Amino acid sequence: MPEIEIKLTHPDPQVLLAVLNDRLIVDASDKNGQTIRMHAEYYDTADGALFAAGCGLRFRSENDRGVVTLKTQAKPTDATGLSVRGEFETEAASLARALPKICSLAPDYAELLTKHALDLTVTAAVTFTRLEYHADLGDATVAFSVDQGFFNGDPTQSFAEFEAELKSGSETRMTEVCRALAETYGLVPLADSKLKRALAAKH
Repeated sequence: MPEIEIKLTHPDPQVLLAVLNDRLIVDASDKNGQTIRMHAEYYDTADGALFAAGCGLRFRSENDRGVVTLKTQAKPTDATGLSVRGEFETEAASLARALPKICSLAPDYAELLTKHALDLTVTAAVTFTRLEYHADLGDATVAFSVDQGFFNGDPTQSFAEFEAELKSGSETRMTEVCRALAETYGLVPLADSKLKRALAAKH
């Protein structure tokens, strides 16, 4: 399944939180926002074979559940911050238990994952808290969220970002709303994934 999302940011995290209270989101949301505490560990070989192939493999704890996800880059992020990736995921207690399922969901990457399964190690980590609202925009259902956290277990490597993820419906409608919010609050597109930023923070 493709993941279609827009990432935006601002130097002041309080501005990002204010975006979630904008009428464009509040008037369309279910009013039942949720807080999710997340810790993600990304796996790769020592020489970055998965990353070189355009893949990101992670195990993430989301409150009380574990989720393993393989993301594949489908096309570059555009000027609005919109990115489209392949996304294959399953609930699991560990990466090892999930890999057979991930391989069946993403057969084009099964050979790559199987080849390197025994060589995978944690190459980056991201810890953050997500405040999320689901909104019905008429012809699109979108999860709007703000993530605040840090990379690789180091609180000094902090980040904050606003995200809109299309759950169903019109990609165009989501883009229109995010463009309006960006203009109102001075948000700028964030092209790099959490994985790419976490890896860069280690150097």
